[in-house]
Amino acid sequence: MITRKRARMSRLQLEDLPDELILKVFESLKTLELIYCSQVSKRIRRISQDEMLWKKVNLYGKNVPTKFLKLIVENQCKHLSLPYVELQGTNLKLVKPSNLKYLEMTKCQAENGIIEELLESCNVLQKLSLAWLSLENSVIQSVCSQNGQTLKVLHLYGLELNFETVKQVVDKCVNLSEVNFSDTKLCPDSVNYLVENLTPNVQKLSLQDLESVTDERVSTLVIRCNKLTSLDLFKTSVTNAVLTSIITHLASTLEELGVSQNKIDYIHLFFDLRFMPKLKVLVCKHLPANEIEDLKLHLPHLHLNPTCLKIATSYQFFEPQDGFWEIVVKQLQLFEKESDSNSEDSEA
Repeated sequence: MITRKRARMSRLQLEDLPDELILKVFESLKTLELIYCSQVSKRIRRISQDEMLWKKVNLYGKNVPTKFLKLIVENQCKHLSLPYVELQGTNLKLVKPSNLKYLEMTKCQAENGIIEELLESCNVLQKLSLAWLSLENSVIQSVCSQNGQTLKVLHLYGLELNFETVKQVVDKCVNLSEVNFSDTKLCPDSVNYLVENLTPNVQKLSLQDLESVTDERVSTLVIRCNKLTSLDLFKTSVTNAVLTSIITHLASTLEELGVSQNKIDYIHLFFDLRFMPKLKVLVCKHLPANEIEDLKLHLPHLHLNPTCLKIATSYQFFEPQDGFWEIVVKQLQLFEKESDSNSEDSEA
């Protein structure tokens, strides 16, 4: 009896198992193994494309065929990382809206229309990085219109935004908690609209490298947005006077402040920051070394001059090969480049 039972077990094939059990087995497979399994039969292919198996994918720095990107998106991926990726192919041809909630596309490269089609498919995004992409303003406006109610984190570093796009971001994205406008070439009218209308619930904001950001405009901003915990004013036109507004309106909330390469001096930082009890991080790299050391001595609770304030960036917690935002997922070991051949990273 036992021998016959063992014989039956030895003849048991994958297709003999119920769908639920096969799905459990597939959860332990790597992506390449899933792709191989999908070629066994129509039933196995259907199970291998279950959205539970494709929830998070990290393709950081890879050369990715657009056919594979289409497979990921149409298998209902929710968290997708494509920074420094080169998408290879001339079309995407998505047949239905994506289910993407997190999309990291910093410096992603593709043929004309591929990135735009991917963005067009999104309507439930919560976190999005478009840093250093070459996109028409109309595309960014469309993204904001389609995802405005769900977007909470938006990284726009290095894009050249016109007034209408800034207006769309501010008007449509009413639930933003974290936004990065660094080096977006905003004109004075755009900055005025931003500081006068940005959601008052925003908590982290970068205005880095924007010449039109002045003391008066920051004062307008902090009166309205008094829940800010992180504010980056690196390389703006602010002066010592801005500290009065910041202390008056953000003393009970602000934890991180960036004031490098502007006209704020050591004396004002030394005396004024004593009235900022919540402040933990200060970036002031324009000061000479002896003044930095003196600040460290007299304000020992402050972490001075980390590399930068990480506002809306996806690498706040992990290196990009290990995850993005709070999502833990190793870089996919497919589409190897020569420089990847000795990598010890394994796939999640």
